[in-house]
Amino acid sequence: EIGVRLVGSEMCIRDRDYCTRFYERQFITRENKNKVLLDKTDRLLDDYIYSGKLKWEGPPTSAYCAENLKLSVAYFEDLLTFETGKTLPEFFQLKRMETAKRMLLDKENTIKAIAGQLGFSNTQLFCLFFKKITGVTPNEYRHSQNWYLKKLYTVQSFLKIMEMCQNSPQRTQRNTCLLYTSDAADD
Repeated sequence: EIGVRLVGSEMCIRDRDYCTRFYERQFITRENKNKVLLDKTDRLLDDYIYSGKLKWEGPPTSAYCAENLKLSVAYFEDLLTFETGKTLPEFFQLKRMETAKRMLLDKENTIKAIAGQLGFSNTQLFCLFFKKITGVTPNEYRHSQNWYLKKLYTVQSFLKIMEMCQNSPQRTQRNTCLLYTSDAADD
C-alpha cells in the first residue's frame, strides 16, 4: 500500500513537470509572435508614459497591459518574464529610465517637468532614483550627453567638410577647405 502511494505521488510530480515543460515550450516555439507582443508592450508603455496617466493612476498593472494586448494576465506575466527575465514593475522602471534619458537630451524639458511626466511626486525623488540607476544625477547626465552630442556633431561636420574638399575640382576651393578644416580641427 505504501509503494502505491509513492508511485502515485511520483506520477503527479512527473505529470506536473510535463505540464510545466509543455507550457514553457509554447514561448520557445512562438518566438516571432512573442517579439511582436513585446514590441506592442513597449509601445503601450510609451503611450502610457506620454499620456500622463502616471501622474494620476500610477504605474501600469499587468491587468492593464494584458487587457490592451488581448492576453490573460497570467500569460502576459509569464511571457514578459520568459522573454526579458524581468517582472512588469522591473521592466517598467527600465522603460521609465530610458524615457527619462531621452527627455533629458532636450534642453526645453526641465527636470521638474520630466519628474512629473514620469510620475514622480517630486524632483528630489526623481533625482535619487535616476542616480541610483545610472550613477549620475540628471543634470550630470544631461551635461555629459550634450557634450558628447556636440563633439559628435563637430566630428561629423569635420568629416563632411573633408569629403567636400576631396571632391572639389578646383585647387583654390581645395586650399580654402583645407584652411577651414584645420581651423575646425583646432577647436
